[in-house]
Amino acid sequence: MNIDADNSLNDNKILSISDGMKLCLNDDCIAAWPSTDGLWTDHLNGVWYADSVGIGVEPDQNYNLTLGGATKGSLLQLKHGLILNTTGDLLIEASEDVYFNNKVGIGTNSPNKNLHILSPSGENAEIDIQSGSEAYWGIYQDETTADLRFWNGNNRVTFTDDGRVGIGTIDIDSDAYLHVDKGPGENYAAWFNGNVILQHNTGEPYNYLQIDHLSLGITTPPEEDCDGPVDKGRMIYSYANKQLHICDGVWLSVTLN
Repeated sequence: MNIDADNSLNDNKILSISDGMKLCLNDDCIAAWPSTDGLWTDHLNGVWYADSVGIGVEPDQNYNLTLGGATKGSLLQLKHGLILNTTGDLLIEASEDVYFNNKVGIGTNSPNKNLHILSPSGENAEIDIQSGSEAYWGIYQDETTADLRFWNGNNRVTFTDDGRVGIGTIDIDSDAYLHVDKGPGENYAAWFNGNVILQHNTGEPYNYLQIDHLSLGITTPPEEDCDGPVDKGRMIYSYANKQLHICDGVWLSVTLN
């Protein structure tokens, strides 16, 4: 073995090994490097190379790089700017767009659109959105019903898979395409600053305005439900005396034949 620091010997090689000799670092010795592109062709210290590279596991030939092994808590850690690994998951944060073959799949390796989230059986697929210290909004698909729901402390808006909408309720009436359930103590379930039209096309079925009715046996609505300016215009029907009650500061009653 010859070493020449000024490169004047051994064909300008700093280090050369003659036949039958080995280069050793501690007890790790090698007699020669393979000639195939200067790369190893068998595994060495848990690294494989044979057209594909495997670290900690023999490579899957369908992929350029395969990571495996159970000795480490995390398989991959990337550190460059804001690309890093935490708690065994790969977290990617970037100031520019991030693409995975133009589609991103979470829980699936075959995303069908730009972002596809698939949850394990028994769990809901959910996206959480939060601004600063504000409470977050969760958008999720309920696995049991297939409903799409918006959650903020409670379920706020629900879209069923057949196009019906519930506001303040997830139990949408089967006869309604829009079901609004006001919370306790709230005065209005809906406020329209404009006209409301019930459109009717030629022939049946007809569209009707259906208002609430008093409980059976009750003939007059409570006075406190018609004692303020915001109550004016309220209407309710009484089956007991066939009267339509309209609030105008006080209840006005019209008997219907």
